[in-house]
Amino acid sequence: MTTSAFAAIQAALLGSLAASPALAGGRITANKTRPIPTGQTTAIVLRLDQTEGAEVMLGRIDWRTSFVLECYARGTGTADDPVLLVDGLLSAVWGRLSALSLSALDADLTIAPQIDWQYDDTETPIVCAVLRVTVTHRTAVITLD
Repeated sequence: MTTSAFAAIQAALLGSLAASPALAGGRITANKTRPIPTGQTTAIVLRLDQTEGAEVMLGRIDWRTSFVLECYARGTGTADDPVLLVDGLLSAVWGRLSALSLSALDADLTIAPQIDWQYDDTETPIVCAVLRVTVTHRTAVITLD
């Protein structure tokens, strides 16, 4: 069984974030809904968000596949500034993605110039910085390789 282009791109993105030294202490997951268990201070979640196909030419489909990257950080007390907690992780993720080449997969990566901030004001504050990336790529019409 072959791997689809979508799974191969996701694996490349995960591999970039997990390359030594792994970001978030290696707590990098794909398509999870509970990203930062109690006791962990940082985590990264990569989610496959949406794929749209366009134009079939010469037996190929052009795709735009969107991924969402969530960078999580947990404070140790209510006095912590949530944005400062996630700042270093967010910068490191941005740097890894900016340096990533997907040319081996015949794909291009675009990072949307937008960061969404989400807050959970609990006993130990949690902040999530959300990035969106879009990958343009091609597959054969009869497969998703």
